Amino acid sequence: MDVSVTVDASGFAAEVRPWLRRNPITANVIATVLDHALAGASTGTDTQWITVRDGSGSVAGAAIHTRGHPLFLGPIPTSAAVRLAEHLAAEDPTAGHPSGEHRTLSEVVGPDEASTAFAEAWRRLTGADVRLSMSQGVYVLDELVPPVHVLGRARVATMADAVLCTRWFAEFEVEAMGGARPPGLTAATRERITEGRLTLWEDGGRPVSLSGRSAPAAGVARIGPVYTPPADRRRGYGAAVTAAATRAAVDAGATRCMLYTDLGNPTSNGVYQRLGYRRVGSASRFTVYRAGGVTDESAGE
Repeated sequence: MDVSVTVDASGFAAEVRPWLRRNPITANVIATVLDHALAGASTGTDTQWITVRDGSGSVAGAAIHTRGHPLFLGPIPTSAAVRLAEHLAAEDPTAGHPSGEHRTLSEVVGPDEASTAFAEAWRRLTGADVRLSMSQGVYVLDELVPPVHVLGRARVATMADAVLCTRWFAEFEVEAMGGARPPGLTAATRERITEGRLTLWEDGGRPVSLSGRSAPAAGVARIGPVYTPPADRRRGYGAAVTAAATRAAVDAGATRCMLYTDLGNPTSNGVYQRLGYRRVGSASRFTVYRAGGVTDESAGE
């Protein structure tokens, strides 16, 4: 296996686009970030576009890593995941630090086998404390079954909602992901609002739940994050806003919709299944800890 890393999104796209089309669900995060970059979003040199080739030179997989965000793996062979870990560990000048301090890598997310192989290799190569932080379900919509008898209505978020939506996304990140506020969250939220990709559910004129969605990539839109403040839960708002965001994605041209769930939360998994989503796979999220049990992101707060 051969690994190459570039900061040139266009060159990366030319090489991996056919592979992304063959893996529209499991490589959806990579595809949506790539489309966003090609549309003019500035990722600068902070994003590494990673291509894995087999012995014949054919593309066997891809991954992306933006500083301050997880390393996202596509459905790559386990041998490729190990080779990628070796490549990145050799490139990172802090990877061999005896304290286990890593300048560039705080989380790894991807299909179970690939992410597990990478995590185990990274632990072995660097001495880092790498822990499974979430087991995720991968769901694809069969046919939307909207909930009934939920009070309120859906609407598209506007700039007047930007502060609220940013706060809710930050609360989601802490509660669901156990992480710090992501870098660039305010700008990312405002961009989603500008593109019409945030849906609010409101009851009595008051916003009570929020869902994001990605622009379709290879025809597939990813729904989420979905967040309802604790005081407004158990009223069906989360299901209602998810259904509304799903319908909005289809109206925007998506031929399929997908989402990720926390398998440790059976309530939300049940909600999505009742909406017509079917589980087709699983993924794992690993956190890379520094000495003292903190991540690079939390250390910078």
